[in-house]
Amino acid sequence: MTNTNLVDAEITTFGKSYLIFLFMVLNISVEQVGFLLVLVFFDSLFGVIREVKLKARLSWERFIWGITSKFAILLIPFFIALFGKIFKVDLVYLVQMFIYIIAANDMVSIITNISSIRSGVRYKNVDFIERGIHYLTNFFTNLVTGVLNKNGNGKP
Repeated sequence: MTNTNLVDAEITTFGKSYLIFLFMVLNISVEQVGFLLVLVFFDSLFGVIREVKLKARLSWERFIWGITSKFAILLIPFFIALFGKIFKVDLVYLVQMFIYIIAANDMVSIITNISSIRSGVRYKNVDFIERGIHYLTNFFTNLVTGVLNKNGNGKP
């Protein structure tokens, strides 16, 4: 039997080094990413506790979908930073803004979950990111529709 602990440690160290290098290249703080991951963990934990307290049906599909969507949202600042690097545009402030919005969104979700746990009533969580995406979608749809109508190619 071979000892794979040394290989696992090297892979883990390489992975951590790669991530830290990626964060440095994209001008994203490792501490901020760690803080966001902690917020996601506590939001998920309090969400599960809320569901148990309210005697709601728990499902792995819903839990996995929630975690997956949270990690997909965490990719937004990375993509913004990557596009900034590709097009040689300084988007550090935009990246920081998205990190703060994601953190605020998770904190509001945690507070809403704690309130639901304490009161035994399900409170609707206000998702700033979802609202922002809907706002941007409507803005660009109206913009494109306006341009098409102006040129006579759109529907009246």
